Amino acid sequence: MIQEILALSRLKKQIILFFLDFLLSNLAFLISIIVLEGRIKINIFEYDYLFLIITFTFFPFFLFFGLYSRILRYIELDIIYNVIKAIFLYFCFLGIFILVSKSNYFLFLLFLFYIAIFSIMISSSRLILSKILSKNTNQFSKNVLIYGADQYTLNNMNFLKRYKIVCFVDDNPLIVNRYIGNFKVFKSTEIDKLILAEDISKVIISIESLSITEKRYYISIFSKHNVSIEFLENIISSNSKLDYSLLLNRKIDWDNQNLNNLFRDKNILVTGAGGSIGSQLCMQLAEYNINTLFLVDFSEYNLFKIVERLKKFQNELNISFRLMNILDHQSLDSLFQNNKIEYIFHAAAYKHVSLLNSNILEAAKNNIISTLNLRDVCKKYKIDNLVYVSTDKAVRPSNFMGFTKRISEIIIQSAIYNNKHTNFSIVRFGNVLGSNGSVVQTFEEQVLRGGPVTVTHPNVNRYFMTVNEAVGLMLQSSLFSLKENVEVFVLDMGKPIFIKSLAEQIIKLMGKNIKSKKYPNGDISLKFIGLFPGEKLSEELLIGNNPIKTSHNDIFKANETFPEKKDFDILINKILDNINKVNLRGLQILRDEYKNIID
Repeated sequence: MIQEILALSRLKKQIILFFLDFLLSNLAFLISIIVLEGRIKINIFEYDYLFLIITFTFFPFFLFFGLYSRILRYIELDIIYNVIKAIFLYFCFLGIFILVSKSNYFLFLLFLFYIAIFSIMISSSRLILSKILSKNTNQFSKNVLIYGADQYTLNNMNFLKRYKIVCFVDDNPLIVNRYIGNFKVFKSTEIDKLILAEDISKVIISIESLSITEKRYYISIFSKHNVSIEFLENIISSNSKLDYSLLLNRKIDWDNQNLNNLFRDKNILVTGAGGSIGSQLCMQLAEYNINTLFLVDFSEYNLFKIVERLKKFQNELNISFRLMNILDHQSLDSLFQNNKIEYIFHAAAYKHVSLLNSNILEAAKNNIISTLNLRDVCKKYKIDNLVYVSTDKAVRPSNFMGFTKRISEIIIQSAIYNNKHTNFSIVRFGNVLGSNGSVVQTFEEQVLRGGPVTVTHPNVNRYFMTVNEAVGLMLQSSLFSLKENVEVFVLDMGKPIFIKSLAEQIIKLMGKNIKSKKYPNGDISLKFIGLFPGEKLSEELLIGNNPIKTSHNDIFKANETFPEKKDFDILINKILDNINKVNLRGLQILRDEYKNIID
């Protein structure tokens, strides 16, 4: 019952609270009448107009002092002060009513008794509800360690009171060994001992204005323990959204000046503009002094979302958005014929491995034909640059999605033949944290549902970077592309991350603990479900060896070869023929038949 109430919307909770106050108001007035008349049997109809007055007039005063905006399970004695202030003004209002209506002394006493009883009832009800609800909210029954005991913490104790604090930690020698309330302040060197001795389940970092690097540092301190981690600033702002940048630990340098020179006054087109990569591309490109940004997407909703996000730039650059499918060669050709587009970022693609394994025809059409169409319009309209967004799954592909991306890479690589105008380049990287349908989003949803969090295999690992990092480095690679060759740029994604470790970190950063044989009282368990068909334990970023350094530490040129043009043209013609014939078996055979050529 209590959990059902907690799950209600804020508005429904406020309505329930109002009706409770409504009942208490009438009960308090009824008790006041009984006390003053000295008998239980009274004629209520003698007081009917007074019941009408006291039934609703308290509401504006309670609303003004925020008695319906406070979260009940968080309140403490400070709510009583607001109740007293609201009741006092309410009593003043009733006093004015007595003076104006020239009522008798009995009515004054009646209202006085009513106010006294009503204030006691309201205060008691709020405190009782707070205790009941807080006991039925799991996260507030956990033993909590507060990291930070300076003035910032003291100023925000109202937010921390809701938790079951057992100790504080701070390295300021003036604070260590002192007490905040009944809780001692310990040194950080005692953290390991405290977590075990006090059965700590949650850590709140109470330090003001932390940078991302500093937050990562404090997370690392507790990474070996099964404790959830929150930052006080997020609690204060009620921000429960997972910050993906906390999951990685890297620092990247940006050459924005040269990029601004490169893109200045350019007309740039982004395909798949509403997707995870495409939308971030649009947002970052809009920061440069470009002329017109062309947005192309087949999804009406995704295109609408990115157009809305770009409205803040509408006074600084031209934005042209097209709802179209780039498989339609005629529509694509018309777009280029009527607009002087100079730069293309091709981010439109289907990308979900398991889904595309079951829909290989659509995977081949969308991922391969769209790339062929763009290659053709680049040559026809002498486009300056095309950047193709690829994936680590294109390297020695073990699934059909990877196959379509590898074929598309070779389409771009083979475009160098008979080309005198366009810089073709490929940017290859691994998984992007928080992209639509990514494993991180899946884990988030599973945690919110109460688990389990499903991982395919204990040893599966992947390369990860944030969408902001991936797109930023993609733009940086544009500074190194040449007409004489099709460059394949590989982004340094750091060390691969075990998916099991990533899942555990997400659970902790979402305020939960891991449940296992070792920790049977935890919140969320991990479940291993086995590798999907075509899934590897590890992904690769390079087909060849010995990548070539660029002037940017996080961007390398891949030292790779690609098939002879005549051999690849035969493969492409066979793929297109099987697509036209809707020959799914033929497409699967081609993937296996040409494996040695494309690997």
